[in-house]
Amino acid sequence: MQSALPTSAMGRLGYLLILLLLTSQSALAQTQPSLSSVTGRVQTAVGGVPIQFANVTLHRATDSLAVKTEFSDVQGAFRLEQLAGGLF
Repeated sequence: MQSALPTSAMGRLGYLLILLLLTSQSALAQTQPSLSSVTGRVQTAVGGVPIQFANVTLHRATDSLAVKTEFSDVQGAFRLEQLAGGLF
């Protein structure tokens, strides 16, 4: 009975390189960080009137570092995207 694995040194090297390539691709796919987003609406406390073009800044909880800044649109809506996980 013959083995399906290559017997020459060059064949074994090629086989190992293909195996390494396949396993490294799956490892890279698993280590991608999941990104999140924060959405909301800026409005006045009385009457709920949208605040246009308000500056919305997301700060990290540990040291108050500004992580992302956006402006609200004409309806007061904003969306902060591409955020790594954390406490803000």
